[in-house]
Amino acid sequence: MKQQLNNKHNFSFIIDNKYALAENIGQNGLSSALISEAQHEIDSAYQRVIAEQDKLSLLDICNNTEQIDLSIDVAKEIKEKYNKLYVFGIGGSSLGGQTLCGTKFYQFLNNDNFQIIFIDNIHYHNFNIFL
Repeated sequence: MKQQLNNKHNFSFIIDNKYALAENIGQNGLSSALISEAQHEIDSAYQRVIAEQDKLSLLDICNNTEQIDLSIDVAKEIKEKYNKLYVFGIGGSSLGGQTLCGTKFYQFLNNDNFQIIFIDNIHYHNFNIFL
C-alpha cells in the first residue's frame, strides 16, 4: 500500500510499506493483513503530525530561509578571514559534511583556496596528525 499525503509545508509524506512485506522480502517481512490492521493507526499518526506541524520546526525548514541566509552570511565572513576551518568532535554526523566537501563541485567552487577539516572526535590520536 502506498499513500502520498501533502500538507501546507509543501513536502510530500509517502507511506510505502511494500519493502516491509513478506511477499517482497521473505519470511521475516510483515503480512499484508497485519499492515491492513495497522493502517488506521498509521493514518492516525500521520494526522497528528499534520495537526501539529506548526509546532514541529523540522517540518518548516523548507519555508524558513532566515537560518539559510544567516548561515550564508557567517560562511562568507569565515571565508574572508580564513583559508581553513576545523570542525571538531561531531562524530559520525560529520559524514554528510565530509561528503559534500569531498566533491569536485565543492573544490571547483572554492578553487581549492579554502579547506574544511573534520576531526570526528577529540581523542589524542585524531589530533596527532596536526601536532
